[in-house]
Amino acid sequence: MFLCRGTVTCSAAPTSRLCRRASRNREKSQVEILTGGPITDILQQALLPVVSHSNCTKPDWWGSLVTKNMICAGGDGQLVSCNGDSGGSLNCQNPDGSRDVRGVVSFGSSMGCNYPKKPSIFTRVSAYISWINNVMTRN
Repeated sequence: MFLCRGTVTCSAAPTSRLCRRASRNREKSQVEILTGGPITDILQQALLPVVSHSNCTKPDWWGSLVTKNMICAGGDGQLVSCNGDSGGSLNCQNPDGSRDVRGVVSFGSSMGCNYPKKPSIFTRVSAYISWINNVMTRN
C-alpha cells in the first residue's frame, strides 16, 4: 500500500471543481510522480481529477474497498499521491474562491504510483466533522 502526504489540485468530473494536494512525495518532475523516486524537500502540488464514487467502486477500480467516507482523486495513470504522502490534504476551491480541506490522503495502489484506475484514496473530512468538533471541545 502506498501512502501519501500532500496538497493536490483536483477537478471534480463532471463539475470541474478544483482541489489541490500538497506533497513531499516521490517526484520525477513537478507533474509526474515516480514510484521509488527521490523524496523532494520542496512542497509539491498537483491538479487531480476527482473520481465519482460510482466509478471508483467499479470492480476494476477499487470496488468495495471504497466507502462513502472516502474521496477518490487521480487514477488517470499520470498524477496521484504516492509514498510518503499519508496525512496530506486535498483542498477544493469553493465558488467564492476560498478553499476547504475536503480530504486527507489515506492510501493508494500497491502496484505503484500512477497506476491507471487506481486513484488515491482520501478520507472524507466532512464525514468526521462531528467527531473532530467533539475532540476539539474536550481538549
